[in-house]
Amino acid sequence: MAYLNDLLDARITETVATTHDAEGEPNAAPMGVLSEDGGTYARLWEGSTTLENVRATNEVVVNFTRDPVVYVESALGDGAGFVADGRLRDADGWVECDAERVDGCEDDEVTRWNLVERERRIESRVLPTHSRGFASVIEATVHATRLGFKPELRELYEHHVDVAERCGGEREREATERLRDYVD
Repeated sequence: MAYLNDLLDARITETVATTHDAEGEPNAAPMGVLSEDGGTYARLWEGSTTLENVRATNEVVVNFTRDPVVYVESALGDGAGFVADGRLRDADGWVECDAERVDGCEDDEVTRWNLVERERRIESRVLPTHSRGFASVIEATVHATRLGFKPELRELYEHHVDVAERCGGEREREATERLRDYVD
């Protein structure tokens, strides 16, 4: 049997989660997937639509994408527009998971969920490349989602937007334009 963990290459791998509520309304949001102690986990934040949906359905789809615009829009905009059939339309791959809450691993802000793979599909394999622009879009997006309660992240946000604009390609520049529209 395959396990989500065999697709991960870091302690925390950035993905886009797709979930749905009890009525089937889709949601997409960035989600770091943790590979730790032989298990695979998600840390879901209180007040997030992702957490509400996972509590309602005990399901999440972990989507792998290299599109920086999807990260920005799913974090700050209407990421549901990228969802079809419960998954990201243009994902490089996806893994449907059952989500089981881990007791005793939560605080007032975060709950921890064990991710158990049910089904997967790899849509495309690509040569690995590393883009400072793409990485900086991800960092800027994370900082942007936290500016409301951590304004001291503004300098880091600006730094990463600048790096993305200088080092990234067309999609990274489009993503930074969207970030600026949301944040500024």
